[in-house]
Amino acid sequence: MNDGVKGYLSEAAEMQALPFPEFTHLRLQAPCPEYLLAMKCMAARIPGYGTGGDREDVLFLLRHLGIQDADKVMEIVQHYYGTQPIHVKTKYFIEEIIQELS
Repeated sequence: MNDGVKGYLSEAAEMQALPFPEFTHLRLQAPCPEYLLAMKCMAARIPGYGTGGDREDVLFLLRHLGIQDADKVMEIVQHYYGTQPIHVKTKYFIEEIIQELS
């Protein structure tokens, strides 16, 4: 995990096992799609130098999860980050992407 992600970890994290071999000193896991969606929305990065941003990932996750409602996305974000302030940029980011899905 890189340092850029560490700021978006949640105490309510939900991980899932990956279909890879298990080792005595290494366990491979990935965030469940809902948790990944919440992390991407909290970061709400725009494309720039060295990054493609989070927009395409969020669009993919929304389609994968069958979500087309901004309130549902905010519920998911609140579930994982309810103890942290949710920035206004995250709310606008979600609303903008949901409009794109419509």
